[in-house]
Amino acid sequence: MIYFLLAAYNEESDLPRLFEEFITAGFNFPYHIIVVDDGSTDNTAAIAEGYKNRLPVSVLRHNQNRGLGKALGTGLHEISGRIKAGDILVTIDADGTHPLDTVYEIKKKIESGADVVVASRFIRGGGENGVSVLRRSLSHTANFGLRILWPIKNIRDYSSGFRGYSNVILSRLNDVFGSGIIRENGFAATLELLLKADIAGAAFDEAALKLRYDAKKGRSKMKIIKTILDYFRLIVRLWPLKAGK
Repeated sequence: MIYFLLAAYNEESDLPRLFEEFITAGFNFPYHIIVVDDGSTDNTAAIAEGYKNRLPVSVLRHNQNRGLGKALGTGLHEISGRIKAGDILVTIDADGTHPLDTVYEIKKKIESGADVVVASRFIRGGGENGVSVLRRSLSHTANFGLRILWPIKNIRDYSSGFRGYSNVILSRLNDVFGSGIIRENGFAATLELLLKADIAGAAFDEAALKLRYDAKKGRSKMKIIKTILDYFRLIVRLWPLKAGK
């Protein structure tokens, strides 16, 4: 079983396209989609609920917007009560910018022994479509800095939220960090999960990602400069744990 975790906030413009892609994907494995609606003020939750007769979907709701970190935390708590040996968690953006066919490579690499597989823009076969020059430059610079400050074997794309996690590493993260796996509220939460998996001794790999930002209809919620600053504050906070490994 693969559990897909989608943290969604005001994604009514893009979520239907993503769900239609799930329908046409024809996956040859069982899966379940967990949508965490993070206090959306549009029809995101209603759209997700409306697909229940066509897709295996569960919808969890926050009454108000609490941030990506809280949404991921809610989803992880739910999935931890469902996931079994051999199952995989895949985190994926709800805006349809992550092509679902990448999941096959993620699944293959986890079944071959990786604990965490990152869908990466920065390896052979990866790339970005529709990303502005400024945004691309800032993202590449941030990832270069992160690789220097916190090197992780086999990882080049630290900020991609499209990842697969084995049941083994999820159990280990729960053992090491308990309910405090994610403390960040904003977009730095995805980096926090990656760094804490490293602290917990995960084996990493990457699968090529062709980011389809040109397909996105809704506006980005990420404030990229703030997020980059949060990344480096996070490294300062977690460094003592890395040093103590």
